[in-house]
Amino acid sequence: MKKFIMSLPPWGRAVIAIMAIVTIVIVFIWLKNLIALKKSEKNSRAEVNANETRLDQLGQQGVLPTISRPDFESMANAMQAAADGCDPWGQGAQVIMQRIYALQNEADYRSLVDAFGIRTWDQCGYGTGDVTGSLTTLMISELNSSQLAEARRHLGQFGVTF
Repeated sequence: MKKFIMSLPPWGRAVIAIMAIVTIVIVFIWLKNLIALKKSEKNSRAEVNANETRLDQLGQQGVLPTISRPDFESMANAMQAAADGCDPWGQGAQVIMQRIYALQNEADYRSLVDAFGIRTWDQCGYGTGDVTGSLTTLMISELNSSQLAEARRHLGQFGVTF
């Protein structure tokens, strides 16, 4: 192999060197993204598990959801669908914000988190931007900074922080 590479003209050796460097960089970025994805999934699972405990506590305190379970499922599905694909005009974020505004207490939020669970959505189609996570992950990845601040303000009225 070494003999073959040395027999190439200088530009040929440069091309091989550049290809090797590009390959190493691509593998490094892929591994870095894979590790970040696994960490995000782990954090999302911990969030969903803690959410179930808090939802039980709220029920024992008499704080109950104001929306039915099927409606929470429908809201979660709509939010996931809004996050799927490219959305240069922000219409998906509007759908997400409408669902957040429909929540009237902490039990509503916790029930929506429970209905959402852990899901995967594709931020810009063709498998290029798959994200797996909880409702919090979806809000953070899909809402711009002012929408996120507004969501935090609305949810903060009944003690929810994320």
